[in-house]
Amino acid sequence: MRKKAKLTQKQLADLTDIDICTIKRIESDKVISTLTIYDKIIAALGIDPALIYNDYYKFISSDYSSVIKRLRKDRQLTQKQFGELLNVHLKTILRWEKGTAAPSEDHYEKLKKLIL
Repeated sequence: MRKKAKLTQKQLADLTDIDICTIKRIESDKVISTLTIYDKIIAALGIDPALIYNDYYKFISSDYSSVIKRLRKDRQLTQKQFGELLNVHLKTILRWEKGTAAPSEDHYEKLKKLIL
């Protein structure tokens, strides 16, 4: 996408205020970065976020808290039971459902299995 926009790595780094080493690592799949960094790249390149986000990033950039809460309620589980099912503390479930913390990629994979 960067090359399509006819930008060098340095130019993209300057446009986004992201270190050029981070740009290089992202392009060579040596790092998974934060949503903030991906959002800066998306804005600078003027592209659809779906082109960059994998399923996990799409999930945590969505209204994941409602999805998690609905998933738990559909299974008629308490927050504590849901936490035990996913092997996380009750407080973690509370934070996920409030949207103050996002599940890790590993927990996202466990959640996906419950959805299927």
